[in-house]
Amino acid sequence: MSVDIDKKIKLRAGFLDRGSVNIEDIVVKPYLSLAEQVYLIREYVSEYFSELKEEDMFSGLKWKTLSAETNHRNLILQLVTNIDTTDLSDDIYVMENFWTTIFNGKIKNYWKFRDYLDTTLRDIKDIKKMEASVGYVLESMIEKITPILEVIANLDVEQLSNLKDQGKDLLQKVNDTSIIKDMSRTTPEKE
Repeated sequence: MSVDIDKKIKLRAGFLDRGSVNIEDIVVKPYLSLAEQVYLIREYVSEYFSELKEEDMFSGLKWKTLSAETNHRNLILQLVTNIDTTDLSDDIYVMENFWTTIFNGKIKNYWKFRDYLDTTLRDIKDIKKMEASVGYVLESMIEKITPILEVIANLDVEQLSNLKDQGKDLLQKVNDTSIIKDMSRTTPEKE
């Protein structure tokens, strides 16, 4: 069954409240195709994990959840509805009664798709957590240190002695820096 979404309709702010457009006038393709699902997941993930900027941040957030969800809803409107998204009021993205109608009643495979999307996000978060874990960091350090240890293993006694002296000199310079001295100061005990 083919659904024509080419003839776009414009929505005005408050369209559901004022009845400027009947929800039945909105044409929605009943299924997200595989290509559309892949595209939507790729776009959502890209936005969700993109680098946060100062203006994006809410206190304590690590990911761009709101931006990803808003972009996702806009893409849904573009891909599977006859709604013209140019000059669309931002209010539509928070009209939950509208989205409930679209997601629950109109796009029959939306919630199965959403499971795929949420699983993908969870998997990527797990990978990012693993990459930041101590074990991963230690493994990375070992990979970097191994070539240095191989070079040291091939040094003769005189070269090792010189390396030891240079290491002591470097350690002394580090200990003499104000940062190290500040870190080693103890705080006065309370009386």
